[in-house]
Order: sequence, then C-alpha cells, then structure tokens
Amino acid sequence: SIGYARTKALKNFAGGLTAITAADSIAVARKLVRLTEKRKIPLRTLVGHDAWAMKIAQLLLPACVLRWAIATAFRILVRPAR
Repeated sequence: SIGYARTKALKNFAGGLTAITAADSIAVARKLVRLTEKRKIPLRTLVGHDAWAMKIAQLLLPACVLRWAIATAFRILVRPAR
C-alpha cells in the first residue's frame, strides 16, 4: 500500500540521520551547559547546521517561498519507494 511505502521511505531516510543526530545532540548538550553558566540567558540559541541554514533562509526568502521550498523538499524526501 501507499502508506506502507511512505512509512518505509521515511524510516530509511531517518535511519541515515542517526549519526548526524548523535553529533547534534552532543552539540546541543554542550551549548546547554554553556548557557547555564551564563548570567543572562538569551531567548534563542541556534545549534547545528540545519538551524543556521533555516535562519539564513528566513532572512533571505519571503515566507511564502520558504514554505513552498520546505513543502517541496519534504514531498521529495518522503516520496514512496518504488
């Protein structure tokens, strides 16, 4: 079925991200430790390449174009396996 194929495709995609996620979680933990040692904590802190890429995209692109790009990328990544 289509639902099974999409689930399988998403699982395969997510499985490839485990190494990236592990490295990002260590970076997040280090950033949290540094933030707790500060006297004044900022409201937002960017950690990781994806957060920085999203911030740059938000600054450069109009909101409607950014939403379209994210939706298109998600559709391509979650496309059912053939």
